[in-house]
Amino acid sequence: MNQIKVLSKLFVIVSMLFLSSTMFAQIKQVSGKVNFIRVHEVGGKYGPPNDQIDAEVIIKFRNHPGKAFGFTLRNDTNESVKNGMLDILRDAFKNDYTVTIDYKAKAGNDVRPAGKNGLIIRVWITK
Repeated sequence: MNQIKVLSKLFVIVSMLFLSSTMFAQIKQVSGKVNFIRVHEVGGKYGPPNDQIDAEVIIKFRNHPGKAFGFTLRNDTNESVKNGMLDILRDAFKNDYTVTIDYKAKAGNDVRPAGKNGLIIRVWITK
C-alpha cells in the first residue's frame, strides 16, 4: 500500500513538472517601437483569463498590435535588473528608439492557440 502512495505522489509531481515546463514555449524575440507602457500594482494581471500575464510593467509595440509583453517589479533578487529594464523602456518610449525583447509566451497545442501575451526576460535598444 505504501508503494502505491509513493508512486502516486511521484506521478503527481512529475505531471506537475511536465505541465509547468510545457506551459511556456521556448524563448522568442520581437522588435519594434514601443507605443504603450503601463505600470500598475502587484497582482494587477493583464490580458484575458486564458492568456493572462502576472506582471506590473506592460508594454506594446506599434508593429505588433494585439500582443502585450510584461515583467514583474518585485522586491526580489532581480529587482535592480527589472528597474533597469523599465528605465530602458522609458528612454526608448521617450526617444522613439527601437526596442528588442526576448520573451516567453504560452505554447499552443491542438486545443489552445499560442498566447499573444508574453513575459519579458531581456530588453535592449538600438538607434
